[in-house]
Amino acid sequence: IIEYENNFKKKKTIAFIKDLDLEVEDVSRDELEMDIELIEERTESRVPLPPYSTDELLRDAGTILKMKTDEVMRLAQGLFENGFITYHRTDSTNVSSAGLKVAQEYLGEDFKGRQWQSGETAHECIRPTRPWDRLLWQRMLYEGVYMAEGITPRHLYLYDLIFRRFMASQCEEFTVYIHLYNIKYDGKAIPIERIVRAEGKAFELYKSVRIKKELPPGRRPWRVEFRDKPLAYPLTQAEAIKLMKDHSIGRPSTYATTLEKLLIRHYIIERRQWLFPTNLGKKVCEYLFQNYRKVVEEERTRLLLEKMDRIEKGLAGYEETLMDIFREIKSLP
Repeated sequence: IIEYENNFKKKKTIAFIKDLDLEVEDVSRDELEMDIELIEERTESRVPLPPYSTDELLRDAGTILKMKTDEVMRLAQGLFENGFITYHRTDSTNVSSAGLKVAQEYLGEDFKGRQWQSGETAHECIRPTRPWDRLLWQRMLYEGVYMAEGITPRHLYLYDLIFRRFMASQCEEFTVYIHLYNIKYDGKAIPIERIVRAEGKAFELYKSVRIKKELPPGRRPWRVEFRDKPLAYPLTQAEAIKLMKDHSIGRPSTYATTLEKLLIRHYIIERRQWLFPTNLGKKVCEYLFQNYRKVVEEERTRLLLEKMDRIEKGLAGYEETLMDIFREIKSLP
């Protein structure tokens, strides 16, 4: 979080053509004459994204629904306890035979069926337990056919996201239409590729690719805007959790709790969904790195979690592992 804030303070100026949704380099004037040539049109089949694991759900719910991690986990807990979804704390994208049946019943002819096997086999992905979309759930609850406690519209918004992502993951491949352009200006020739259209049930359910408008072929001047852009943007809660997973820090049950503790202790604050370190947080981080870097750096945390996994699988003894850790801590100055 500190690193991303530092890069956020560093700015660079970019030239942007709003009418084309296009960023150009090495331009310093307000108008730029460009020659746009469409050199290729093609279609590709794309495999939809896998169903949700905890980190992916937190990221999408934060980006799409603007929900904070603690709210997402609380709503998911309510959905799980009332039988709407499978367990929501998981690193797995595996789909059980029961999950495949749910998808097949809902999708019919659009059903492809993928188990999405991942490394963790003890748990399943986050998925709906019934072939009921959000509107059908609303009707069932309203008519009293299904009794559930404390289910609010916010619960159903999150359920809709989980349902669409899962059902899309079980669909046939979808088709994307791609245009490749050659853009010439100031003696440069820049290839630009963009997806201009997508079709298929999987894309209808979950928009997994970004559609951009077609570029108009021909030579003409375009108005250029200059914008100051940071080298990087601060992390959102969901992005921080994605980094934790990518760096093998924490588990699905601890992702949200870790951020919650940092916020409660005022080591970080949140503004406009972005996370910033406080002066206290920076001082604590600096102190830890100066005095205990060996036991707080990312690699150390990852190795510790590996040891825990080995104990769980019966490949190492817990007493011996704890003694090794104890000796290491005792040796610290």
